[in-house]
Amino acid sequence: MMQYLFILLIILIAVILTAKDFKRYVSELEIRYHLADLYNRTNNFQAEVDEYRIILTINPDDINANYRIGHF
Repeated sequence: MMQYLFILLIILIAVILTAKDFKRYVSELEIRYHLADLYNRTNNFQAEVDEYRIILTINPDDINANYRIGHF
């Protein structure tokens, strides 16, 4: 059941990222971190690393994203 909820959240976050003015209301970095966490919880590790790479395109000095990519 929990896996199903995580998948629904991943889909919802993906929809939010395509919304026109989502950045006015929420930080893209926050969304990306939540998405990476959800990918981790669903054992989709490649997608998690991809999210951290996107985070690094937004903020190349992000220590956590650099650590997480080096961690894998």
